[in-house]
Amino acid sequence: MLGTRFIEELLALVDKGDEDNSAHLVAESERLHREVSNLLDLAASGVSAETIAPKVRERQAALAKIEQQLRTPRPERPNIDKLRDALHKRAAEWRETLRSEPKVARVLLRLLSSGH
Repeated sequence: MLGTRFIEELLALVDKGDEDNSAHLVAESERLHREVSNLLDLAASGVSAETIAPKVRERQAALAKIEQQLRTPRPERPNIDKLRDALHKRAAEWRETLRSEPKVARVLLRLLSSGH
């Protein structure tokens, strides 16, 4: 549990974090802008404005949400190398402590193996 494999598994979980979806949001924004433009072209060609207006408003509302999401600051990614070093250091400290206290180590192992 205090080994490198476990530490790397933890770091893989942390490194996933919140994925940056801004490229997807930009693509969605561009798609919605094209749809609004196409709807306005329909209105210019004679299709009833009452038919088109709700569809334009719907897409403009979706655009506003996307633009808000794009303005929201992205969380800073953790420094994985620094975190790895800290975890290895902490694991080494625990190993040293458990080796110097075999009774405590046995109790801890019993608790871990029983699922507590």
